[in-house]
Amino acid sequence: MPFIPGKSVIEELPLPKEEVMEKLLVETQTYLPGEPFRRGKKLRGLVKESGFEVSLNPEFPGRFLPVVTGTVEKGGKGSKVLLHYQLTKATRRSLVIMLSVTFLATVFFVAGYGRWIYGSITFSMGLVQYILTWKNFRLQTKRTSRVLKKILHS
Repeated sequence: MPFIPGKSVIEELPLPKEEVMEKLLVETQTYLPGEPFRRGKKLRGLVKESGFEVSLNPEFPGRFLPVVTGTVEKGGKGSKVLLHYQLTKATRRSLVIMLSVTFLATVFFVAGYGRWIYGSITFSMGLVQYILTWKNFRLQTKRTSRVLKKILHS
């Protein structure tokens, strides 16, 4: 299990690469940083010939919404879609910072003052946050995966 939440999947499709990319392009609102959220399409992101980077187009932005990067390769009887789900860069950074601060606070309480109870509480809070991050990421990944499968297999 990796430290930072992530997931990789390979989807086999009977469609040619061009048709797969076209389906993604039709359902993706082109997104550039700083643009507001707009409803209408199921995904938002960038679809290029070399690959794509998309996420769900939610009503409200979520911290644990995965970004899906992928490429489409020609296969024997269609195409292979290589998908990699990961947290956004900002969420990954905040997770690492939060866990670092929690670790340092735990060391501060235990090693600096010998306060095991405070160290245990701090460590437990960090552990709970980490577990919640993984659970929310899995939940959002399942939602995103269902939408992508629906688009690709329609």
